[in-house]
Amino acid sequence: MTDDVDDFGERSAPRAPQGASPYSTGGGGVTFERRVAVMYLARLLTGATASDIGDVAFCFLDAEKEVYSDCYEAVVPNLVSGGLLVADNAINHRETLQLMLDRALSDPRLDAVIVPIGKGELVCRMI
Repeated sequence: MTDDVDDFGERSAPRAPQGASPYSTGGGGVTFERRVAVMYLARLLTGATASDIGDVAFCFLDAEKEVYSDCYEAVVPNLVSGGLLVADNAINHRETLQLMLDRALSDPRLDAVIVPIGKGELVCRMI
């Protein structure tokens, strides 16, 4: 993986080596999504409201469990119709995530289900 510096002097997300898929992570996590996610969260943390962020078609949430509810509240209002929010660890961290899970499963804006694969995935689709 290699890092690049953009025109603004900011380090971009690592790129896959030549010949590898541009979406390859080399077994180490997110690549091209990382920069977008960091910019999105930075805008929220510096006072932007969720409505300032723009449309979201897909979000995979795998973060510190204590911030899942805040992430949910930031992302869901921006989901496009048919957009997806998938939150990891919905079963193995159910106790910590219970408030967010209950909110999602009862949210009238969404179709939501907990899928028992891996450590459990909360899958939410904006109606």
